[in-house]
Amino acid sequence: MRNSVLTKEASMNLFLAGTIPSLFSANPLLTIYVLAAFLWILRMNWTPMQPAVFVYGFVYQWLQSTIRVFQANLAGLPLNAFDQSPNAEKAVYLAVTGIVLMSLTLAKWHGRYTFDNARLEAAFGRIAIWRAFQAHLLFLVLAPLFSALKIGRLSQFMLPIEHLHWFAFCLLALAVLHRQRGYGWLTLAFLMEFMFGLTGFFSGFKTVIIYLVIAVLSVITVLKIRHLAFLALTAVLSIGLGLFWTAIKVEYRMFLSGGERSQLIVVSKTDQINYLLGAVRNMDKIDWSEATQGMLNRLQYTRMFQLALDHVPEYTAHAQGARWQAAVRHVLMPRVFFPNKAALDDSQHTATYTGITWAGAAEGSSISLGYLAESYVDFGVPGMFLPILIISLCFGYLYSRVVRQAADTDLIALHYVGIILIFNPFSLIETSPSKLLGGILMRFLMYHYVVRPVLYPRLWKFLATNKP
Repeated sequence: MRNSVLTKEASMNLFLAGTIPSLFSANPLLTIYVLAAFLWILRMNWTPMQPAVFVYGFVYQWLQSTIRVFQANLAGLPLNAFDQSPNAEKAVYLAVTGIVLMSLTLAKWHGRYTFDNARLEAAFGRIAIWRAFQAHLLFLVLAPLFSALKIGRLSQFMLPIEHLHWFAFCLLALAVLHRQRGYGWLTLAFLMEFMFGLTGFFSGFKTVIIYLVIAVLSVITVLKIRHLAFLALTAVLSIGLGLFWTAIKVEYRMFLSGGERSQLIVVSKTDQINYLLGAVRNMDKIDWSEATQGMLNRLQYTRMFQLALDHVPEYTAHAQGARWQAAVRHVLMPRVFFPNKAALDDSQHTATYTGITWAGAAEGSSISLGYLAESYVDFGVPGMFLPILIISLCFGYLYSRVVRQAADTDLIALHYVGIILIFNPFSLIETSPSKLLGGILMRFLMYHYVVRPVLYPRLWKFLATNKP
């Protein structure tokens, strides 16, 4: 096995330490299985100096798939009894197994195609931190303009362009972490992105935290106490922010829309910030127990998978590949060439395969089963693992294309960051097959045919210094 940030000895020690309390839990075998899967995912995919976007994605999906297990253990109940379903445990086993299969497949590509560490270190060492901050600031200012151009047939193509400020933020973060200087500029960029993300309908503030975590995971070569301390602190802060957002989001969104059920913001930025400051001052009035339950329900995924297992095939037959076929057709019919292509309404399909009505497009919502559950809906067990294997191979191939492009160029640092931006949509397990495939493929095409030839040379000329 190739080098891993999590050593074999550390993996075994952690597994043994986790196994002992697991044996006395309400779900001993299931808990041991998910613990072993977690450590295996890290061992296979967390490689020194390589982009950690898949590491983050797999760990987050693992958390979404297993959180119900730990809730049930705290309640002292078997998972099936905790969720009142005979398929609750099965949903966890299938979801975690699917994630492990994908991680093993992608690990093979990572092992064969890797960025040259020495050349990568030299490239990041040449980046002028102040200029990287300027680039980030420029793209952040231009983001609303790019978003305004995201209309009609251009919407799919403009999304990766709109996210160029994230590209610049990751580049700045990685340059700072490699050079171990310029932390003030990184902090300022982080705070700007954080405040920008707060003033919106969704929890956009978490995105900058995610990209910073991915950058930190990417530069770690040997796991040390200070890394664990940073990750633990980040987790605590993220949980706190998540609880706060869960507690205020309903009222905050109504305030933003002027009391209307829409996603149109009708108040000023100043009013938004004042509202949030008022919410902070009144935190003592928040029902934190209710907020915790709400956040856990939002974070977990296997409850949705369990509903599909309860309903299919007992009440609705397997789709026999129809869901993945529809996803592929949707991806192969870009709206720029097919303007009359039907809009996606995941909630409608979720209702069909769970027997439960969900808020849909008419309410400004889209509730998906997620790519794992839709694979089960299509093919059952074990057939559901075939499309998961296929998309893993596709993602591995796209990954290898970018790595090979960077092999003989001075733009290796930009290709490295491009990997993170291209595959970031992979991190959510509830993403539908259409959005998962379409999102990643569109990002790859835009970076390969537009950003790489047009932006990379000019950006590098602006950023690079003659000496590290």
